[in-house]
This record gives sequence, C-alpha cells and structure tokens, in this order.
Amino acid sequence: MRSFRSDEAVGLNNDLYYLEDAVDIFSRKWNSQVLYVVYHKDPVEYRDITNHINISSKMLSKTLSELLERDLIIRREDEEQGRVIYTISPEGGELVHHLEDLIRWQRQRNDNLEILLVEDDKMAAELIARQVDDIIPDGYTLHQESTVAQAKSKVSAELDYVLLDRRLPDGKQGAELTRLVRAECESCFILIVSGVTPDREIVKLDIDDYVVKPVSRDELAAHIESVEGRRGLTDLKKEYLAARSKQVALLTAYGRTAESRPEYRLLNEIIERLPLDEATKNTLESNVPSVTQWTLLTSLYLIQYWGDEYHWTIITDQPPVYVYTPRWIHSWRRSRHYRPNSKWNTPVHCE
Repeated sequence: MRSFRSDEAVGLNNDLYYLEDAVDIFSRKWNSQVLYVVYHKDPVEYRDITNHINISSKMLSKTLSELLERDLIIRREDEEQGRVIYTISPEGGELVHHLEDLIRWQRQRNDNLEILLVEDDKMAAELIARQVDDIIPDGYTLHQESTVAQAKSKVSAELDYVLLDRRLPDGKQGAELTRLVRAECESCFILIVSGVTPDREIVKLDIDDYVVKPVSRDELAAHIESVEGRRGLTDLKKEYLAARSKQVALLTAYGRTAESRPEYRLLNEIIERLPLDEATKNTLESNVPSVTQWTLLTSLYLIQYWGDEYHWTIITDQPPVYVYTPRWIHSWRRSRHYRPNSKWNTPVHCE
C-alpha cells in the first residue's frame, strides 16, 4: 500500500528547507557582522567596515561579494569624490531586523543589563539606585562611581546604560566620559541625570537624553523606556531622537519660552539637516519622551523620602498653576537645621 505524508509533515519539511537556505547566509563567519555594520553605518566605505570589524582585506572583499550576490547590500560609485560606498538593500534591512531579534535573545540568555551610575551626591545616588531597582527588578548589574576618573575603569563594550551627573567633583562635566563610552560601546545609551538646568552646552553633549533632578520613579522609567525603544535603529535615527530629546529637556525646564532660546533653534537646524523624510520623523516621535509639566499649588507641603530622611518642602511664593522653574522654596530636613531661601532652578514634582 502506498503511504502519503501528512500535511503537517509536508509543512515541516518545507520549513526545514527554507530554514536551511536562510541559515546558509550566515554559515560564513563574517556575513552577519558585515551586514550589521553596513545597515547601521549606511552609507559606508570599505575602510569604515574594517574600523568596526577585525577582518582581513581578502575576507572582507569575499564577504561583500557574497552579500552583493544575495542582493542584501548595494554597491555604488561616488564619481565626484572618487570612492565606492555600500548601502543596505530593502532585503538586507529586513534581515537585519531578524539579527537584532537574535541579539536580544542572546543578551537575555547570557547577559544582565550593565548600568553605570556616575553621581557624586550619596543620597541622590541611593535614590536613583532604588528607582532603577524598582524599574528593572532583576537581570541587571549596577556600577556606582562618584567621579569621572573612577567611572573610566568601568567603561566597557558590555555597558547598556550610563546615568551621568553633569557636574562632578573632579572638575569635569562628563563630556570626557561620554566620548570614552561612545568609543568603547556604540550601542550604549547615555542619559544625563542632573540638577543642572539644560543650557546652550546641551547641543554639544553626545548623549541620548537629558533628565533634570529631582526625578520621580515614573519619569525615570519613561525616559529609560524611551531610549530602549531606539535599540537597533540606525545612527541617523538615533541622532534625530537625541536632538528631539534635548528639545524636550529644554521645554521641560523653560516651558514654551524654550522655543525662542538659541540652543533650541540650533537643535532645530540639526534636525532639519538630517536626511530623513517627514513620514520617518513622525514614526520616530513615539520614542521621544514627553514634556513634563509641573503642577504647583500655593502653600503646598510636600513630603519626599530622600535617603534615610524625610524631606519636607513648603512652597512660599505664589506661582501660577503650571510653572517650570519655581523661584524660591523653603526646606527643612529631619535632624537638620531649617534652611531658609533655598533657591532651586529645577522643577519640583508635586502630586
């Protein structure tokens, strides 16, 4: 009697056939890595690829030829500048998205999130550490340092996040550390978490987001979620989102008047120069943090748990209902002297 395979068996065999064909693309050692670099550095020159991958010229030429043959990348000649550039094809871009799924899977299997917190104020560091623990209850390692010099020893390719105070006791404002982090770990996200109100310098800071202290748990979670959503995007899209996040920080600090500030306009110019169409920009807006509006009421008492103390705050002037930078507050801390006229230039979150 003749036997027939079931539809399920036929389907399985077909899947195995396509699986074998798909896996064959990556049976060569360098295909996936070269494809990944071309996608994220698009357009890229030959020598740029070797800056990211330790590969011989012979092997790179062979790998590029195979990726071209499979229509995963595109080779173009720039006659004006006399150079050859490689760009990703639509098929290659789709395949890279699957590679990113593999990267996330491997990261979850083998690695905890690696977070570097650089904060010189002990109570602020403890508060942020507790917030991180609440936001990411397990599966992370937090490294805490109080100076740029100390933090340098913790910078590695395994870092996922750097939470950095802007003004640190060793006389540096963190710019040196951000350059080191970018050189060692391009996929790491850098968030400034500082009591320093953002100013003109924010344009030059090589960061992904800027959060003004004091910061609530929910606000910090929203910013971390925002930048995490950028993982796997191209450098061009990350640059756009970083510029937009800086604008949000300015709006949070100064309200609508931020739009007339020179740093805000400079960020607008950067955004306009980026070769992204409006449809792409609109899609990316979902990864931009929201502007925080701070609601204040006259003569409102706040009780904030801060380190091992309760921090009581009395707002003594009469601001409008929505403000961004209250002028004066009076503060008293348990077991400490009353401190009149403590001037804050950062928002106080009143709930």
